[in-house]
Amino acid sequence: MKRLVFAIALLFTISFTLNAQINKSYSEFEVEVTGSGPNLLLIPGATCSGAVWYETVKELSNQYTCHVFTLAGYAGAKPLEEAPILPQIEKALANYILKEAPKPVVMGHSIGGFITLELAIQNKDLIQKAIVVDALPFLVAANNPAMTEEMAKQYPVEPMLKQYKEMGEEQFRNMQSQVVTSMLANEAYHDKVLDWSMKSDRATMAYTMNEMMTTDLRDDIAAIEIPVMVLGAWYPQSPYPKEQTEALYASQYEKLDKLQLKMADNARHFIMYDSPEWFMSQVKGFLSAKSL
Repeated sequence: MKRLVFAIALLFTISFTLNAQINKSYSEFEVEVTGSGPNLLLIPGATCSGAVWYETVKELSNQYTCHVFTLAGYAGAKPLEEAPILPQIEKALANYILKEAPKPVVMGHSIGGFITLELAIQNKDLIQKAIVVDALPFLVAANNPAMTEEMAKQYPVEPMLKQYKEMGEEQFRNMQSQVVTSMLANEAYHDKVLDWSMKSDRATMAYTMNEMMTTDLRDDIAAIEIPVMVLGAWYPQSPYPKEQTEALYASQYEKLDKLQLKMADNARHFIMYDSPEWFMSQVKGFLSAKSL
């Protein structure tokens, strides 16, 4: 009996150790590390907490060491004091990979997907694979393919920053609630995503969105040599046919050599919430594949 109790206790200790959560804090981000196995970095989108990946980590932490980030200024994390912000985060992530998580797969959603592309472009041989969840190399060209980086830079950050700072709490909440509704079909997660938005630093929101929207990576992604899976979002109530939406993604990623482009049939921007089973199926398939 004593041996049985000891064995159970030992198994529990091993299980707890393998799945223990480690919290680390840097000026550019906070990170939670859970699970065991090859390294998987998960980067959330604008205003979101790393908790947006909770269900994903629950599925994958028994096979991967999941490094879940909350970026500076988002969802209550302390903001950086100076802009530009994204280059600081990208440099810190590259250093983190070198020191803490060698040869990872990196998965990013939205602006996190944009950061993932930047990491893959600027740090050859640092990353094993990349997964980009509903992000484009040049977002502002989605509605105007003729848009250039020079044209985009004519729209300064100051008006957005001024608007955010002058809004009262209720007005800002109403605006952000509408934004969340437009990006998320699964109403069960609406309040959670909205709460992260309300806890985010408004200056960080303005600067990071402006930095992404004024940076064109469509040519730069030709330097990426690793396999990349892009998960695109499409919703039946969308004003555009699925084929047209897929063609938009394909045109923006046409210079990316090892590309897998997959389109969700019933999801808005938060694909992991709107089509969780489809999302996990695509992610697991890509992670387990030995090559593209």
